[in-house]
Amino acid sequence: MRQFDIFPAQTTVTGDPETLALDYQGLNKVINVSADVRIQKSGEEYFCQALVNAVVSTECSRCLTDFDLAVNQDTDFIACSQVTHEEKAGDHPDDEDYVFFTGSDIQADISEIVRQAIILAVDLKPICSNDCLGLCQTCGINMNEESCNCVKETIDPRWEGLKKLSGSATEHKEQR
Repeated sequence: MRQFDIFPAQTTVTGDPETLALDYQGLNKVINVSADVRIQKSGEEYFCQALVNAVVSTECSRCLTDFDLAVNQDTDFIACSQVTHEEKAGDHPDDEDYVFFTGSDIQADISEIVRQAIILAVDLKPICSNDCLGLCQTCGINMNEESCNCVKETIDPRWEGLKKLSGSATEHKEQR
C-alpha cells in the first residue's frame, strides 16, 4: 500500500502473479492480478475495501480443458501496525481480516487477502462456456471438438416401471 495524506484515498495495486501460490485444486495459475483499493483512515487503522480483478487458468468441469477465466471479487480488510492491533483487540477477538505494516513505511502485504478473494471468486465447477458439451459419457471424447457415434439413449433403471406403464396405456388405447 502507498502512503496517502488525504482520505478517503483510492489506488490500484498490481501484483506479480507468480508470487500468488493458490494451492487450490482446479486453479492452475494466475495470469494477471490487480486490486482497486479504497482506503479510509480512522486513528491508526486504515479501513480498506478492494475489488480484486484477476485472470486465472483453470480446468472446465465439463470438458476438462484448460481455459482462462476472468474473476472479480470484493473484499475488505484493515491495515495497521501489529502494536495497534494488539492494543485495540485486547481481550476481545475480532473477526475482521487484518494486514500489518512492515516497518515505518506504512506498507502492507495484501497477497493473502488477494489470494483468498481469487479462490472465492471461482465457481466450484467452472465451465469454459455456457454451451460447453462436455465429454461423451461412453467414449470420453470432447464433444466440443468432435462428435462420436455412441448410442446416447440411456434410461435410468429406476424409471423402467413407468416405461412399461406407458406401453400398456398405449396398448389399452389401441384396443378401444
